Amino acid sequence: MKPLDHHALAKAVPLARARANAERDRHLREAADPHCAGEVTDRAIARKIFTAFNRYEAGGWRREKLAETMPQRLRGRIEAHFWLALRAKDRPISLSSVRRALGHI
Repeated sequence: MKPLDHHALAKAVPLARARANAERDRHLREAADPHCAGEVTDRAIARKIFTAFNRYEAGGWRREKLAETMPQRLRGRIEAHFWLALRAKDRPISLSSVRRALGHI
């Protein structure tokens, strides 16, 4: 049996954080499917999601983050996916994280 590598263990992402990241990333992918159909490149899709996500996070999310259920005005809009993503993990996101979530590394 291999000895336990405490250094590697200390760097491991806690399970709860990994689950939150996975759920957030799933909602970002779901946002990209119907709302980025006209984009030509993977980079353009990631940039569009990144820009829209950060715009919502800085504006609407601050008003709606305490809502128990998704606000009706978001239904059918790209912001609905962002509301769900931020409910999973209420943190800003980088462009590289969006690209990784969408599978465009």
